[in-house]
Amino acid sequence: MKRRLKDFDLLERKMKDLESENRAEKAKNEELSSQLFKSNTQQEQAENVLRQTARAKKETLRLEKQVKELEAEKAKLKEEATEAKKDAMQKLERKLESKTNEMKAELQKEVESRQALERKAKEL
Repeated sequence: MKRRLKDFDLLERKMKDLESENRAEKAKNEELSSQLFKSNTQQEQAENVLRQTARAKKETLRLEKQVKELEAEKAKLKEEATEAKKDAMQKLERKLESKTNEMKAELQKEVESRQALERKAKEL
């Protein structure tokens, strides 16, 4: 009977040791699980950052292309404006020349008229 009690005590101690070991193993598993979760979370975050970086790069390329297109359009408009200015200046120059010629003709008529009056005045 004493032996049975001793065996029982031994079994109880073994059971307590196993329970303690089991608790330690559970704590270790929980820690590993937590670390794995953190690792997965960090990996997901890294993947998200990579995706965002790729999107940002794609958007940057799209914007750079747009900038180039706008610069080309600006250059074209500048060229058109320069041509329009040239055309407008030429038109103004022709108009001015025409007006100058008209005024010269008027002046010539006035000079001729005055000279005619001066001759008449001399004749009288």
